[in-house]
Amino acid sequence: MAWRAVEDVIEKSRQKSEMLRDVGDAILRAEKLEEELKKAKQQASNLQIRLDRNAVEYRNEVQVLTAAKDGLVDQNKSLTAQKNELVEKNKKLRQKETELKNSVAQLNDEVTNWKAGFYREKDHREQLEADIYVLNMELERELQLHFDGETDLVNCMQTIRSLNDDLELLRRSMKELTEAAEPVANLFEPRKPGVEVRPLVDRLKDTPGRLKAYLQRLRKSIPQQVLSFLKSFYPAADVSVIAGGVAGDCSDEKLKELMREVESVAEKVASHINLK
Repeated sequence: MAWRAVEDVIEKSRQKSEMLRDVGDAILRAEKLEEELKKAKQQASNLQIRLDRNAVEYRNEVQVLTAAKDGLVDQNKSLTAQKNELVEKNKKLRQKETELKNSVAQLNDEVTNWKAGFYREKDHREQLEADIYVLNMELERELQLHFDGETDLVNCMQTIRSLNDDLELLRRSMKELTEAAEPVANLFEPRKPGVEVRPLVDRLKDTPGRLKAYLQRLRKSIPQQVLSFLKSFYPAADVSVIAGGVAGDCSDEKLKELMREVESVAEKVASHINLK
């Protein structure tokens, strides 16, 4: 029995040693876990700091982008308004061009009428001069034939006086017609110092051709200047879409309405148009 008691003591001692070893290992594992827990807490703290910093940066970036977006929206509104204004100006200029064409057509009619009147008056004057010459010849013959016929002489003198009055009236008419036609001729062939002026009739004959050439240049120059205004604000704008004129689905009534809408803008644009 003593031996069994010793074996029991040894067994219990062995078990105690194993328990102490297990406890030591558990303590080491606990210390290791505690160290890993500290590291995990430190990492979590660092991650939280980074997360807070990123959140602040994100909020700041969102504010900047929001402000940029608002600025772009305002800029887009402004550009849209400018585009609409230019469209209205272009339509107003088209209306002005139509009015100018009508004025030019009226001026052509007036020039034609002046020329016709001038040639009529010229023919009339030549006829009167021929009549006066004939009358003078007849008067001389009558004076020779009816030297003592006072009545016939008085009648002839009255006729000559009347014809002279008609001739004077014709001369005044010719002068007024010349004064009225001179500014028209000077529009395209102004007087130059030291240069002999061509006859008024020759200058008036050349006026329709020069007027037509001027209108051809003007018809190209006005749209060209308006499109250059538009391109100065919108360099990337494709202006070729309006080369064919008004849109196919735009009715005459709609076109007239659009022309009225852009009238005030077109008047302002017209002040910047160079008609030379």
